[in-house]
Amino acid sequence: MVTEPLFADGATPYGPEYWRRDGTDRGSLVKVFRDPEQLAVYAGLHEAAHLWVHEDFDHDAWHVLDVDEPAEVGTDFLLFRRRPGIYLRSMMPELTDVPAPPSERISLLRATLEKLVGAAVEPRRRFIASLVAARIAAATEHVIYVEGERRFYVEDLEPDPEQLRAWCALGPTGSEPL
Repeated sequence: MVTEPLFADGATPYGPEYWRRDGTDRGSLVKVFRDPEQLAVYAGLHEAAHLWVHEDFDHDAWHVLDVDEPAEVGTDFLLFRRRPGIYLRSMMPELTDVPAPPSERISLLRATLEKLVGAAVEPRRRFIASLVAARIAAATEHVIYVEGERRFYVEDLEPDPEQLRAWCALGPTGSEPL
């Protein structure tokens, strides 16, 4: 249950988005959903993507990459805790006027992601691999490098309604194995 004050932070195709202070450096992102079914699918996709990374025993992807699950799922909202770290886009001089020092982990991230995408043969895994790869390639504001962990996090996959429908069409989206 969100009890802290919320501050308007835009809108998504699903409903309004808010930021809240929560005692951490970056606060939390609260996404409100008008449709409870879309909320469940959105949360399920993030859970599946998180498991996709952690079930990769061949490349140990979790050493360099993770996809966050919502920290809380309510009846009409989900909450992502935002991490203190460096935006991936800040490490790319072509995307910013004031680049952060690049990390040697960027090349490891790209190589690991390439291996994961290549290994994804099952349709649900291919879908997740392509979505994660697209978010990293776009260097969205939701891709963060946490220096202390030496790991990149995709905080929010930001699937659009069409992508959610495609994910649903691939089968169950709960916590069952991929």
